[in-house]
Amino acid sequence: MVFGQDHPTELLEDDPSFGVAFSARAIAVKRVSSRTRSITPSRRRHCNTARSGLTLIELMVILGVILGIVIIAGPAIQAAKPHGIVAQIAAGIVGTILGTVLGFVVACLGLFCLALPFLIVGAIRRAFQPADLVCRCAETGGDVPKHLVLRTQFQHQAILESHRLSEWAEYANLPTDVPTTANELEACLAEGSVSAERIALVALLNDVPPKSLGMAPVKRAFKTGSAFRLSRDIHTVLRTGLPPRLGLAWALVCAERALPAFEREFHHDTRPRQWIGAVLMVLRDDDEEAKQFLCKKHRLWSADDAGCRVLHQSLKQRILGERSQGERAGWAMQDLVRTASSYLEHDHLWTIYDRRDMTDAYATKQGRCDWSQPFPKAEDVAYQAIQAAEQPDAERQWQRQKLARMIFGWERWDDDREAWRLRVEDEWIPKILEKRNEFRFNVGAYVRLVRQELVPWKR
Repeated sequence: MVFGQDHPTELLEDDPSFGVAFSARAIAVKRVSSRTRSITPSRRRHCNTARSGLTLIELMVILGVILGIVIIAGPAIQAAKPHGIVAQIAAGIVGTILGTVLGFVVACLGLFCLALPFLIVGAIRRAFQPADLVCRCAETGGDVPKHLVLRTQFQHQAILESHRLSEWAEYANLPTDVPTTANELEACLAEGSVSAERIALVALLNDVPPKSLGMAPVKRAFKTGSAFRLSRDIHTVLRTGLPPRLGLAWALVCAERALPAFEREFHHDTRPRQWIGAVLMVLRDDDEEAKQFLCKKHRLWSADDAGCRVLHQSLKQRILGERSQGERAGWAMQDLVRTASSYLEHDHLWTIYDRRDMTDAYATKQGRCDWSQPFPKAEDVAYQAIQAAEQPDAERQWQRQKLARMIFGWERWDDDREAWRLRVEDEWIPKILEKRNEFRFNVGAYVRLVRQELVPWKR
């Protein structure tokens, strides 16, 4: 099983205690502990662990609701007996509603009271942690952890390539004078050098309503992903049907901006540089070895196993358990690999799951298409990069301007779209049709949905 699947993932063979390979899709993923953070549907014990926790909460809420109904509705019905059957029915309905609300509130308060001691104990433990984490590389046992040691020639090469993003021709040749005002956009539209679709997207990113330019308003082609982690305009633009390769490139430059914050805190961990270099090699050279590297199983990134750490945390940050800028940057790098895997790996479109497999519940027609969209993951990269920045508002504005530059000046806009469409038509849909008799839903409707969701510009 390869990295980049939200269907069955397997435990890492080299370190079974660590947990699972981190997934490219977050639908079936939830935190189980600080060392094991994914539900692995192929392993029943992980599924049972997650389900038992949810079932316990549900049972407590249901019991609270039932008790509330019994306590309130029962006496209300008895009190209404002298007034006839209609009064009893009305009292039963009102008592049931009030009992449900009261029972739910009491159950939630009970759960909070149960959790409160653990939250307090955790806050106290964090408060007594050291405020300063210093470099201990020179001390005995300060060697680089085994899993961070570079073992292959490709890892060395990827680190070298990570320093060459600014030399990438497609990125270096992006225009610097992107139109930002209504008059400049109207001039570009009249000139005809850039398509009206791209001008409308640039206008939206520059707070110029497309209607003022005589164009239709920009609408989302699909609604996959979390709601508005970034500003509404970027959220909308990322879901209008941009070339997926452009979305991956934008995620790459956003993640690369967060790399200094990561390396200041975790100077042993070179994995983010390897991932950035590998993504660049895929975008620039379509390198097969880089594709294999990005699609293989990776350890779930965690600050606990990132080697030596240099950090200062205030008392408030320790008590609240706030993530540091380096941790935010680490999550941005992990989301970058998830974005790359969504761009490269699509076997979940045609994989058949066992009915008893938890993933089968998520593998609907719409769910499979949602897993194949790289843009929601690119939005996650940008969001974590903003959180890792010294000045979040300035970083958010930089991301908006960079996306506008890439949309306006992307040289391979049509070629990238056509290459993606051919992958859908010539590679993925035939594999879906090969298993048409094994799916438990209408395959014809599924193929139409795949075309509609993954190639929205052809609608």
